Amino acid sequence: MEVVIVPDAAAGGELIAEAMAQLLRRKPDALLGVATGSTPLPIYQALTAKVRSGAVDASRARIAQLDEYVGLPADHPESYRSVLRREVLEPLGIGMDAFMGPDGTARDVQGACEAYDRALAEAGGVDLQLLGIGTDGHIGFNEPCSSLASRTRIKTLTEQTRIDNARFFDGDIEQVPHHVITQGIGTILEARHLVLLATGEGIAVAVFLLTHGGSDTSGPRALTEDEANRLAVTRFRNYEARGRAVTITVPGTAGGLTVTGSVDYRGKVGYGVVHGSGRDTSGDGLIRWTATSVYVHPMANAPAHAPASPPRSGWYDRPLQASGSALDSSLAIVLKLGSDRPDNAELLPQNGAAWWGRDRVDGHRVDVMTGPSAPDRSGTAGNVRYWVGPDGTMYRVRVRVDSEEQPVVIAFDTGTYVPVEPVPGVTPAR
Repeated sequence: MEVVIVPDAAAGGELIAEAMAQLLRRKPDALLGVATGSTPLPIYQALTAKVRSGAVDASRARIAQLDEYVGLPADHPESYRSVLRREVLEPLGIGMDAFMGPDGTARDVQGACEAYDRALAEAGGVDLQLLGIGTDGHIGFNEPCSSLASRTRIKTLTEQTRIDNARFFDGDIEQVPHHVITQGIGTILEARHLVLLATGEGIAVAVFLLTHGGSDTSGPRALTEDEANRLAVTRFRNYEARGRAVTITVPGTAGGLTVTGSVDYRGKVGYGVVHGSGRDTSGDGLIRWTATSVYVHPMANAPAHAPASPPRSGWYDRPLQASGSALDSSLAIVLKLGSDRPDNAELLPQNGAAWWGRDRVDGHRVDVMTGPSAPDRSGTAGNVRYWVGPDGTMYRVRVRVDSEEQPVVIAFDTGTYVPVEPVPGVTPAR
């Protein structure tokens, strides 16, 4: 689990919306699991703004419903189908033919639950599921202590949940249905990526118990021998693969940047396309970098992915800044995530490396570990956090750079690496 604290709901919405936009750029027909209520509204508003600005195209996305009231007509203004049509599908330009949800008016409610589980599986599974959390800790409409293996099912709403939801029914609790169809915890956990947004003082206790619930599997703690060995080889795995496809999300007070491309860990050179987020597009274009230099090729309408063969002209070069630039610091860090030999596993725990928890990345179970503390490393602040698979494969890295409040996130694609072709004037560092 990764916990990110942001200043307010709008910042949380922007952060999650950008993650959804990145997913849609990689997979335009991604199946997005969405939730209702007031909490996710900043996410939908931020994603809508990106669609309207042309930063991302959501027209081919598919939408999966988390839950639905039982007995409420589908066209009732407070049915979750109606709410999602108003708040998600219409603003994003997605038709109802791309919408999936359980039938809350079915005579056979249990049959409708089973049919929805089958439909989700046949659709290839949810790529990213948005979640909220109630004041009593419910997720979806799974109350605390629900089985982790539970499937889509009918649930009786607690009195507290009905009180919370009365605000959507003119404050009249008598209008709030007593039952709901909800994805179970087991169904929810099958999504490739889960994102939970929590805001407001009323759910602070629920969030604390969720993230600090006293489980004996929560970190930080010392690395086991196996964990130390996997952390020791994770950079070597990148080198062994020669290179990796990568997405780098760089925060910034004037708007973030996203670099999508590849890194050649033997040639020590990266190549991709950079897009601005929440800023003008004047800095968009192709980018190529080594340990000492950055080469940019400005483009008014930069593509989602860099062409396999780089343009032969139109490149401008500058030195890679050792500090003062979140982008340059991020590019330098990415190049260092490959090594021609494993690290010393015995020294990692002695130098502050630790285990923080378990997570899932694109369906892969991973351990979250921090590397050795290196406060004097140029461009970084504190520990680097790694998401590492059972064989040492690196799936994600998070690190704070310069004075930015939000961390840089480096996500690795598990697909086949496409070698980086040379550009005139770019000499890889050896």
